[in-house]
Amino acid sequence: INMKEILAVKIVLKCLEQTIMNKELHLITDSTVAKSYISKGYGKKKDLSEIARDIWTYVESLGSMIRKVSYVPSKDNTEAD
Repeated sequence: INMKEILAVKIVLKCLEQTIMNKELHLITDSTVAKSYISKGYGKKKDLSEIARDIWTYVESLGSMIRKVSYVPSKDNTEAD
């Protein structure tokens, strides 16, 4: 499930490419693992770390920057993933 959560962030960012270009981003996730890996850009699991680095590289290639990554519990997540 951790892989799916972090991949979901990557896919959403790619879908929103034109919208997020040259922007400062605040990402919100209902996964503490995704939050941790994306915030730091790495973690203990190699596969998740690679995706986190891919996210950072992709965002930077758009001239954008991830300013903040926040966690919201699933029960409080009123918007669809």
